[in-house]
Amino acid sequence: MATIVTVESFEDGFYTVKVKREFDQPYTRQFTESGLNEFVGQTKAYCEHKGYDFMLVPLEEKRTAGRPAVGTTKKVSLTLPDEVWELIGTKKKEWGVSQSQALRMMIEGYLYSADRQEVCDLCDGKGEIQEGFVYMKCPKCRED
Repeated sequence: MATIVTVESFEDGFYTVKVKREFDQPYTRQFTESGLNEFVGQTKAYCEHKGYDFMLVPLEEKRTAGRPAVGTTKKVSLTLPDEVWELIGTKKKEWGVSQSQALRMMIEGYLYSADRQEVCDLCDGKGEIQEGFVYMKCPKCRED
């Protein structure tokens, strides 16, 4: 029998660890550094005593399948009107990308374009403003 302890991440002073025993479902626990060292030591000693294999996969040696990381992952909850979610869905299909990629492209596009030009406070750089159902050229941005 084998026990594999994989250090998944380190955030806010806690290590997130996945533990997988050969015939059991994997489970996840969080530890401080001293708690992790104690858990690993006890688990390793138990495995040696029972004649089981023990493997520790440290954070820096952990290999992941799939696409390379493009930055830091932070989970967020985002509330938007249904029409906006529909537009995002349309764009992700049009661009052939995942929802995460589409949102990342939209956010980066907005942020980088905002860095290159000053955005009008009346129309958010769209060049037009809406009053009720009427669209008109932005009085601040319109070209003369």
